[in-house]
This record gives sequence, structure tokens and C-alpha cells, in this order.
Amino acid sequence: MGALSIEKLTSGHDLSSFDCDDDDLNEFIKVDALHYQEHLLTTTYLLLTEGEIIAFFSLHNDRIHVDDADRKKWNRLGRKIPNLKRRSSYPAVKIGRLGVKKGIQRGGYGTKITDYVKINMGVNSPCGCRFITVDAYNNQRALSFYTKMGFEFLRESDDGDKTRLMYYDLKQISNPVHGG
Repeated sequence: MGALSIEKLTSGHDLSSFDCDDDDLNEFIKVDALHYQEHLLTTTYLLLTEGEIIAFFSLHNDRIHVDDADRKKWNRLGRKIPNLKRRSSYPAVKIGRLGVKKGIQRGGYGTKITDYVKINMGVNSPCGCRFITVDAYNNQRALSFYTKMGFEFLRESDDGDKTRLMYYDLKQISNPVHGG
């Protein structure tokens, strides 16, 4: 594979040959993504090499709210935030969708995308954003991937659901600004 680039999805991109072997994700990128983008609900980005779309991911604003977490997990989260800054919710960005083209899955592209989001929402963020969230498919492959990427479960009560709410604390990689 050649050099990688990331582009925002436009109507000029040809998505016809993209297949990530997941009907829901394929339908989103081919049918829904531009509509969500037009209505300012999410922004979808494409990972390309030599002009070929090899993966995509969508981002939208989110928050982690006290009602989203088990009490024990919320208390643990709160201990990482100074007392005067503690709130009932904290700003987040959600990875709404992420798909890698069939045949090159497990090639590190999901990791590259997740690292890109971490850097751009943590270190280089244009606004305050403390967490990345994801509603991970509740299957071994997806949960193992996000766990390996440093995400944690926000609650145990969704263990039997189709998706599991997971989060990553961007404070782990951000460099605090000092000075006055």
C-alpha cells in the first residue's frame, strides 16, 4: 500500500466498490453518510491510498453524562478531574461508524484511524474535548479492538445489548497548557 491520506467525504467520491463485509456499515457509507453530513449530524472521513478508499470513519459531538455510567465507573472517572471542574457531563466526540475494506482488515488501519482521532481531538483539538466515545458492536472482535486501543466500558448494564458504550480519556495523551 502507498501513502495514506484522509479526506472528508464528498459527493464526488466513488463508493460503489467499497465493501467492509458489514451490511449496516456499507449501507451507512453508501446511502446515509452524506445525508447525515448535509444536516450537520456527523462528518465522515475516508482513509485512502493511491486514490482508493480503504476505510472510513464518522465523528460527531457527544458527551458522557452521569446517567450513562455505572456509579462506580462515574466516581472513578470523576477522580481524574479536579474538584472545581467536576460536572454532571463532560464533552466528548463519538466515533459513530468505522469500517475497513474487506481483505485488508486486521492490517492496522482501524488503529491508524483511532490514533488519528485521539491526536486530533486530544492534542490538536480546536475545542474542549475530554473523551472519545464509541458504541462498539457487542462482539469479541470489536470489543477486543477498542479495549486494545485503551477504551473502557462505561457501564456493565449494557453487556447483553447490541452495542456497548465505551470511552477513552484524552487526558492520557494531551499536553496540558501551563502559563498565564
